[in-house]
Amino acid sequence: MARSRSALAGIGSVTHLTGEIVKLREGYDMQHIVYRGGAPALVDVLAGHIPLTFCYRRSGAAAIPGQAVACAGHLVREALSVGA
Repeated sequence: MARSRSALAGIGSVTHLTGEIVKLREGYDMQHIVYRGGAPALVDVLAGHIPLTFCYRRSGAAAIPGQAVACAGHLVREALSVGA
């Protein structure tokens, strides 16, 4: 599998940890590119420089109606079972 790049809104952020969980659980080979916030990360995804990002729904929602990006999934409020 080819290595993919992921734009992140800072080390230790919720979006960073979400990316790490997806990376570990799904076995993706991702290189995280760290940005100073979600807006610059999303700008580079919209510009086509980075293929994906993990962002808050409100951050990415503005780009979805125009089909600039596709939402691959979202988290829910309910507690998720973590671990085996």
